[in-house]
Amino acid sequence: TDGDLFGNRCDADLNNNGAVNAQDLALFRLRFGTSLGGANYSPNADFNGSNSVNAADLAILRTLFGRPPG
Repeated sequence: TDGDLFGNRCDADLNNNGAVNAQDLALFRLRFGTSLGGANYSPNADFNGSNSVNAADLAILRTLFGRPPG
């Protein structure tokens, strides 16, 4: 959803700096608990496409942490 040619499921690099790190975790925390149509919701942080940013998305972020997107 962010136009970087990586699908959300394998792209937890929310700031597009080439690595999934603490900066991305901080951005994710701002979106955690939000749903489609709500304030602060971002489809970029909804890694599994469920229309909500929740624990399932956090689990995906954890598997990608410390790695490049893709």
